[in-house]
Amino acid sequence: MKATLLAERCPAQNVMCKPAVECPAKAIVYHKDESLPLGGKITINSEQCNGCGICVTLCCGNAIALE
Repeated sequence: MKATLLAERCPAQNVMCKPAVECPAKAIVYHKDESLPLGGKITINSEQCNGCGICVTLCCGNAIALE
């Protein structure tokens, strides 16, 4: 199983995204992009994801699931 982002639930705020900081595989990254409504986005690299599930527990928007 790998982490999957449910973009419609993601607040996409770098300062709020604990999974991006705590992911042991560094698979979750914030990308600043002023052209987006929230000024950026979170992405999950499925190649790097080790399926540990830490991100699911830490996500404040319930925007990450293991599939």
